Amino acid sequence: MRDIISRWDHRVLWAGEAATVKDAVLKALQAGADLRGAVLRGAHYGCRTKWTTPPMMLLASWGSTQYVSELMRYDAANHPLGSAPFSAWAKGGPCPYDNACVFGRAANFREEPTLWQPGPAESALVLVQWLLAEQLRCEA
Repeated sequence: MRDIISRWDHRVLWAGEAATVKDAVLKALQAGADLRGAVLRGAHYGCRTKWTTPPMMLLASWGSTQYVSELMRYDAANHPLGSAPFSAWAKGGPCPYDNACVFGRAANFREEPTLWQPGPAESALVLVQWLLAEQLRCEA
């Protein structure tokens, strides 16, 4: 039995029989589970794994990563007010996703205001490829 839990409140997002974390993620996605905030760090995947869409993958909990600046730009590119709230937040202002924003974040990761740099965002596909290479181990 495997559980996929939320990093936010530790509730079970999916539970079932699966030999590996990869199998659990695939079964959870096939079952329509909402894996936003799912703890997946350290999971193994096959080089031929069929993942869900890159934007949906970015909603998993990626935690700390070397790509924080790029993920913040992606978040800003998908915010209804653009990068201005992010620049204000980096200077000590409120979180861009406080009550004033009706949308949720475009990616889940541990943000760092001191790393904010406005600029063009990478595509969801590029970001997911970087994150998979950084955080998950590929099994041939």
